[in-house]
Amino acid sequence: AANGLVKLSAAANTFIVPSGAVAVFPTAKGNSGTDSAPSSIKVEWQDNAGLFSEVIKVGDGQAIVRFAEGKEGNVVLDGVDNSGNIVWSWMFWVVNDTPKDITVGGKTFMDRNIGAINLDEKSELSAGVAYQYGRKDPFPSIKFGEYALRTIYDGDGQEKTISIVKTEAENNLENTIKNPSVFYNNVYVSGAKHGYSWLTTDCTTIGADLFASLWENGGKKSMYDPCPAGYKVATKADWEGVKAASTVQEIWD
Repeated sequence: AANGLVKLSAAANTFIVPSGAVAVFPTAKGNSGTDSAPSSIKVEWQDNAGLFSEVIKVGDGQAIVRFAEGKEGNVVLDGVDNSGNIVWSWMFWVVNDTPKDITVGGKTFMDRNIGAINLDEKSELSAGVAYQYGRKDPFPSIKFGEYALRTIYDGDGQEKTISIVKTEAENNLENTIKNPSVFYNNVYVSGAKHGYSWLTTDCTTIGADLFASLWENGGKKSMYDPCPAGYKVATKADWEGVKAASTVQEIWD
């Protein structure tokens, strides 16, 4: 970064920048070389009111945006086409204590959850953001000690709520791209590999196949992987290595 300018050349669904940054980022569809070609950028939500400052430029495969001085947090930005449809969204993780690498069980991990601002386990800011498995777009984490989400705000700094919508499409993937902060859900199907699915009404066949391609993807980083450049979602085997090599007693799959 020079004079606050951060050039993000690698495509991703999440970008890490310091507070006050002016960021240039590729408007590609996730971890791919395909441009989503938005005509404008807007705020979907931010977890610190006033965190996002302005859109400076959009076009030619990239966008330039500015973040407020002295503020940290997370903001989801939507790429929007001329018809007002969301074509892709990206999360900006605005943090001054840049995440570090740690090695456990022979594997290298980021030292925190995506979106975590610090490593203080007594602080809500250490929780980061949450995801429905396989989705590229995050949701705010839960408030400590409460069965409620942390407060989020729209681009004007007004409080925003997360909608919960029943999944009604056999393949709901495109709907989730167009509605990044809608929490899709449905009814559990007995014997299904993936119940309560945001992805499909057919949890036994198409659901299992699609889930395997979204984050697992044969071990390769997928287009929908939410991790910043240089990282990917850990596999079950990676987590088992953590369990074997550390004091962690239980890994939730």
